[in-house]
Amino acid sequence: MQWSFVAGKTARSNLKRLSGLRFWEVISDEHGINSTGTYCGDSDLQLECINVYYEASDESPVLPQ
Repeated sequence: MQWSFVAGKTARSNLKRLSGLRFWEVISDEHGINSTGTYCGDSDLQLECINVYYEASDESPVLPQ
C-alpha cells in the first residue's frame, strides 16, 4: 500500500515548525514510510495516526510534496 501527503490542520501547524525535506524525513521515519512511499514499518502504532500526514493509494507511490 502506498501513502501520499494530506494537508490537514495538524499538518499545516507542524509545517510551520519544521520545513522542507527534513520535515518529511522525520515524519516518514516515524511512520515507517520509506523513500518510495511504501510502508516498511514494524509497529501497529506507526499506522494508528498515519492518516494525519498520508493517505492510502493503490496507485504508484506519491511522495510528499
